[in-house]
Amino acid sequence: MPWEPTEDFLNSGYQDVIKLVERWRQQYGADHHACGMMLRTMGLSYLEHYGEGGDHSSTHPFPNHAGSRPPKP
Repeated sequence: MPWEPTEDFLNSGYQDVIKLVERWRQQYGADHHACGMMLRTMGLSYLEHYGEGGDHSSTHPFPNHAGSRPPKP
């Protein structure tokens, strides 16, 4: 049976993302749109790299962003 997210996982993850976005807003002055676009790009890159059917030949999940590193498993 595949792993299913728990309420704790979903709630904690959501709160972690909210804190991350708030840090981006304070540290870099990013607006909500910029933060949303960053999260969207990261999510799509992550799914492309680690999701089923994606291209796994890349050395990191952000092929268009020099100097990035893959997330640690």
